[in-house]
Amino acid sequence: MTRQRNIAVQKRAGITLLEVLLALAILSITVISMMQAATRCLAVTKKSKHFDAARQTMDAGMLNNPLIATNDVAELDVRPVEYERDGYRFSRTLAALEEDEDMFVVTSRVTWRERGKDRFLDVSGYLYTTNHP
Repeated sequence: MTRQRNIAVQKRAGITLLEVLLALAILSITVISMMQAATRCLAVTKKSKHFDAARQTMDAGMLNNPLIATNDVAELDVRPVEYERDGYRFSRTLAALEEDEDMFVVTSRVTWRERGKDRFLDVSGYLYTTNHP
């Protein structure tokens, strides 16, 4: 009887193939999920870096090209200027409002290329001046 009991214990002592396959399946799902999460995290980090560089370029462009009230409104329009950060360009445009000839819409824009697509950051505001012809 003890001999039969020892044989039964020895048969149950090992891991079955089904248990191994189940453990591998669970491990595979976990690893794939972690890889997808890491990939998304890296993409968000890269986007954040681009936005931060664009915001710094916007700040530098606004500091280097301030809006100054002059007699000629055309002098306020800033053409695209390349800054030290590769591929980031600052530009500013003015557009007069049809309803009020003393009010202008000022749009400052930073453009760059990311993954083969053109991206941009816009900041718009209003300028009221009576110093135009």
